[in-house]
Amino acid sequence: MFASKAAGAPFTLVLSGYVTDSDGAADCVAIENGVLSVRPELHSSIEEADCRLIPHVHNAVQCQSKRVLILSNNTDVVLYTLAI
Repeated sequence: MFASKAAGAPFTLVLSGYVTDSDGAADCVAIENGVLSVRPELHSSIEEADCRLIPHVHNAVQCQSKRVLILSNNTDVVLYTLAI
């Protein structure tokens, strides 16, 4: 995953946690201005990456993001995002 900075606009890169059978869920982290921070509001035990997108989109909207871009060729992702 990557993010780019255009015309000096601030951005935050959010990396989703992951779920393993033995360890449970890993923390979701954000990188903003070179500072790494844990995002507990995005902690989830959802295993499917397709489904984990939805809380991230919801959080981005709550944080008043002007644009959310999801690139996927998966039909499930299209259906999940249409349902929001």
